[in-house]
Amino acid sequence: MCVKWVCLVLALAALPSTAQQSCTDMQLHIEELSDTLASYRPQSTAQASYRLRITPRQHEDCEFQLSLHSQQQFRLHGDKARLSYDVHNDQGQALAMPMHVRGAQSTIINFKLRRQQSAPAGFYEDTLLITGHFQGQLITQANVVVDTHLPQRFSLTWLGHNARQASVNLGELRSNKEYHHLPSLQVRSNTDLRLLMRSQNQGYLLHDTQKSAWRIGYSLAVAGRWYDLQHARQLPIAAQQSTQLLPLAIRLQDFERQVAGRYSDIIYFRVEPREL
Repeated sequence: MCVKWVCLVLALAALPSTAQQSCTDMQLHIEELSDTLASYRPQSTAQASYRLRITPRQHEDCEFQLSLHSQQQFRLHGDKARLSYDVHNDQGQALAMPMHVRGAQSTIINFKLRRQQSAPAGFYEDTLLITGHFQGQLITQANVVVDTHLPQRFSLTWLGHNARQASVNLGELRSNKEYHHLPSLQVRSNTDLRLLMRSQNQGYLLHDTQKSAWRIGYSLAVAGRWYDLQHARQLPIAAQQSTQLLPLAIRLQDFERQVAGRYSDIIYFRVEPREL
């Protein structure tokens, strides 16, 4: 009876060796579930994310350790900025490394870009290294490239106005007077812009009779800098995620004995990417 018992113990002891050999042949199946990184907006409450599902393909009784390493220290690297991101599971909890999984058990990893980051338009990339260990031995690894292209986004509006145009009444016109009660332009952009300005009357307030002899020249200030509008002008604007206000002002030129009546001009504003 004793001999049979010893033989049985030896037979059982041989089983883990076979299982261990099987566990060291594990491979990773990586599947992209969703990618909303290109929709990233710093002020948005909805976080842009990238989701992966990782499934070891091996004996279901094997327990593995999965680790995640980032080439850019968990930041998407761009030409003008780096976007940090956090690593969560599908329940929104931060993932601790290494992750312990059993064979054929899927793990979902969610990479979420942090809010309130400066994010100029352009291409961003990071490379992830996913490694699998069994009993401290490296048995598999895989590279995953996470990249996105943030499109150019920009807008030009009037502060406090929903319409595309705003009217200003300067009241009584006085020689050399400055008028600062004009509405402000507001710009939001993730790319460098140029503001194009053009005066319909080439920098003059023209009398309703349209006679060129009855006109008053003026200069326009944008964000404190003065411009004459005898020709179309361009103003460079750097990319800025939050609203950028451009106060306007008008300064009349010296004039005498102008006829009574209404004087007016139309100024056109447009923004476009600076590299165009």
